[in-house]
Amino acid sequence: MLINPYGEVDGLRLSDGTIARFPPHMTDALTATVKVGDTVRIIGRAEAGGTLKADAIVHTGSGRALYDQPPPVGAGQALPPHLRAQRLQPQQVEGRVETVLTGPRGEANGVILSDGSIVRFPPESLRLSVQTGAPFAASGLGTHNAFGTSLEAVSMGTTLSALQPLYERAP
Repeated sequence: MLINPYGEVDGLRLSDGTIARFPPHMTDALTATVKVGDTVRIIGRAEAGGTLKADAIVHTGSGRALYDQPPPVGAGQALPPHLRAQRLQPQQVEGRVETVLTGPRGEANGVILSDGSIVRFPPESLRLSVQTGAPFAASGLGTHNAFGTSLEAVSMGTTLSALQPLYERAP
């Protein structure tokens, strides 16, 4: 299971390495239906970079299907972004790039490290090569939960001692 920096499940890495993306509002339904190691079938659209945009996830053992649809009316309002950000904690990760995550147009927007940590970053902020096997380190804000560590990078480099900020500081 892949998580975003808020700790919500927003993707699956299949046994063949394919990444299936879906919206984070499906987290509760997905984690109640699918466990790590379960066999699933993904119905969706291929995107650049070998990623799938999942329209439906079918648990092959039970036949139960989850469909990408908007959250139900009356399901409660999502927290505003400034309140969601209060839950984020400083995180640092270092390792080797195992998988490069891409956006819908194939632009690199994150990596999965060899220890399973996930680092997200804006594609335009990328200043170093993110190839499979390359050393990579980042610090930022994110979450650590039962599914692992995920963060939104504010600095990146090849080692923690060589981190470079992604954003200019405000004067």
